Amino acid sequence: MRLIKQHDELAPKPGYVYRFDSTIPHKRFYFVSKLGHGVQSHAQLVLDRETSMKVVQKVGRTLCPSTLDHDEPTEISVLRRLTSSYRLVHYQPRWITLLHYEQVVAYRETEMSGRHLSYQVSYWKFCNGGNLYGLVSPYIMEQRPWLARSQNSTTPQAPLPKLPISLVARAIRHICETLEVMYQGGDEAVYHCDLHASNIFLHWTKEDPLPDFYIGDFGMARTASQSLQDSRKFHPKNGIPFDQQPQGTKPPGLAPEGSRRRWDLIMNHDCNLTKIFWSMSKSATRDIGYGSVRLPVPRPQAHRRDLVKQIAQQKNQLTTSRQRHKANSIASPGVCNGPSRSWGYGPNSSCQRDIKDTTHAQLLLELITNLGFLNENDQLHSILQPDLRPPSLARIIEVAGILEKEALQWGRHTRAFKEFVREKKEKALFQEFESIPFVFRRDGAEAKEILKKALKLRKRNPLEIYRGKSDESESLEEVWGREHVAGPWRVVEVR
Repeated sequence: MRLIKQHDELAPKPGYVYRFDSTIPHKRFYFVSKLGHGVQSHAQLVLDRETSMKVVQKVGRTLCPSTLDHDEPTEISVLRRLTSSYRLVHYQPRWITLLHYEQVVAYRETEMSGRHLSYQVSYWKFCNGGNLYGLVSPYIMEQRPWLARSQNSTTPQAPLPKLPISLVARAIRHICETLEVMYQGGDEAVYHCDLHASNIFLHWTKEDPLPDFYIGDFGMARTASQSLQDSRKFHPKNGIPFDQQPQGTKPPGLAPEGSRRRWDLIMNHDCNLTKIFWSMSKSATRDIGYGSVRLPVPRPQAHRRDLVKQIAQQKNQLTTSRQRHKANSIASPGVCNGPSRSWGYGPNSSCQRDIKDTTHAQLLLELITNLGFLNENDQLHSILQPDLRPPSLARIIEVAGILEKEALQWGRHTRAFKEFVREKKEKALFQEFESIPFVFRRDGAEAKEILKKALKLRKRNPLEIYRGKSDESESLEEVWGREHVAGPWRVVEVR
């Protein structure tokens, strides 16, 4: 059955657009572009026909039965829990805003399978600045030319403009504020489990010279109790091995049996945020030098021996509640009674001095260094005391906020800062307010590519290609849409 219908709405060019009908009355969206896809869903940019604003649409990769009592996706249920009950005074969490979630009937698949199937479709706030990896990746390629060659990328020919120190400090503050609320603001900690630079999104506004940083993609998230159950259920000795589990059920970053999950700033893979912060700091301080401050990544063997010694000492000590409370207060470096206190995260910390006596660059590098010491602390506590929450990020947030304010006050009037912000902000605001849907034209490049591929297939009509029976004619628009557009769309002609 052909899905093309005549429509009288205006478009930049005559042709065909892909329209999504929502369960909300009179709510329709036009397809704009693909954003990416993961294990669980496809993400694409769509245009709200009523408001002319862009939103992000996520379509689940698997169809679900069309029932009213069907469980919501993990991403939806976790965000509803966080927004309803997780609070901390003086901290503002920033996670992507959920606009709408619905189940839309998949008519074609239902007819083919004989079962009532639906798409899981959600709509989210669009962040106009892209993700953090898109901002930092050129600087990573500049710092590591060998990495650019291995990934068939090009090293920037001219030196890139330095990242403002205030921007790096704000990124640390915003992300750590959100994690602090997730870890300490509710009845139990919530772990993102998939936090890397591609899941941190930037949003620029006209008033603020710096962007806001939002955490997105909670599809892998786990609460502390769920993570503990995962460590026992999926352990190879007591459960089914990972390679025999259905697609999508393997918990990411699974903790050892009965142990607490490591926090989301863990430093054991290349895309983690601590290393991204380190690359940003190197760019922001490259004219000053950073050789004297190094990221504390202990050697595995030596660190394992230290853990064994500390575990043995812990077992030899008395285990009264008063002593446990005293040990926890000593071992938790995030607890601080005021800004005049020492950081206390590691040896040779220079943060006991007043912040005004320390340069912005040195303080920024020490922020990253102390995140490394906190990472060591989290590794120790996850082994010794699995029932404890991750270490507090309160002191990191406090110092990052002071650094952001002072660095912004000092640098916002410089020429380099103004040019950097103007370029990024203009591009972001143009992306947000450009209200042009994708228009398919039969004389366009997309149609010509389809015909080019079809003509190579002998004994077949170019209009009867791909993913269908040979006796069922499909239009070029439908063929291209099935390859590039996810979800329950329909082709609409515009003049």
